Amino acid sequence: MIDLRREWEEVNSSEFEAEVDNTCPVCHQKLPEEDIANKLREMEKNFNLEKAEKLEHINVEGKKASYAKHENEMLIKQYNEEMLSAEEQAFDLTADTDEANHLLKEMKMEEPDDITGLKKLLKTRQDALEELKEDKIDEEKKFKAELDAKLLRVEIEELDSRLAYRDVNKKADERIAELRQKQKELAEQIASIEKQEFLSDEFVKTKVALLEERINNKFENVSFRLFETQVDGSLIEVCKPLVNGIPFSDANRAGQVNAGLDIINTLTEFYQVSAPIWIDERESITNLIPTKSQVISLIVDAEYKELLVVDENDKELTVMGADE
Repeated sequence: MIDLRREWEEVNSSEFEAEVDNTCPVCHQKLPEEDIANKLREMEKNFNLEKAEKLEHINVEGKKASYAKHENEMLIKQYNEEMLSAEEQAFDLTADTDEANHLLKEMKMEEPDDITGLKKLLKTRQDALEELKEDKIDEEKKFKAELDAKLLRVEIEELDSRLAYRDVNKKADERIAELRQKQKELAEQIASIEKQEFLSDEFVKTKVALLEERINNKFENVSFRLFETQVDGSLIEVCKPLVNGIPFSDANRAGQVNAGLDIINTLTEFYQVSAPIWIDERESITNLIPTKSQVISLIVDAEYKELLVVDENDKELTVMGADE
């Protein structure tokens, strides 16, 4: 966008300049003034048309660049929001995984090595219980059968409980595996977003460096710091003039005045507008940098009791009394 602005200024400030050969190429006699004038008018018209087309083309490209800048800023904002959301999800999943591990540790029982054998044993005990119910036995055998039946019921309940815990453990393991997979996916997503954010930051830093360089090239004695890096690595916009690398506020009086003249010279050339420059306490400054603007210096001198006005050649212009 800066290049396009500079190109637009160069094209816009260009003026028609042309020389026409006033000699006829056939008879080698001088052409009539009217023919020369018509040819110049035609050349100027073509120049103006070409200039207008160039300016229009630059404007179109400038709008494209502005749109691309806006799109990049929106992408950076989107990447930041996505990364924040992914980090929150990863934090939640980590908490869920920890909770599932804790529950699994509390619930998990030692599983039998042979699940099939355990099921067969359970079936045998259930069949034995049914047989005890159906047999016609005497009281002694009946008492023993009831005792055996109670023992079988206890054993059956224990086997059912162990099988139930096995199912719970299996589901907990599956949930933990699922959460770990999701956590891995989110970690990859965060890494991808961080890479995009890093590239965006590098783009901004490079753009900032180029912007500062191009602006500072327009000044001779002054440079500008337009951005500052924060502790977290982000950039903030500033506009701090530097005089020979020293902040403007820390420079001496002469350095500050010459820095001001340098800025005025650049703005004068850019806007093509010149105005008088008043410099107070001029006696404290030995040399001023050249400027095309009119300079009015106010100088204190103890030898003069009245206000004396002189031109640049020390020629006295007028004298005013102290009351005036």
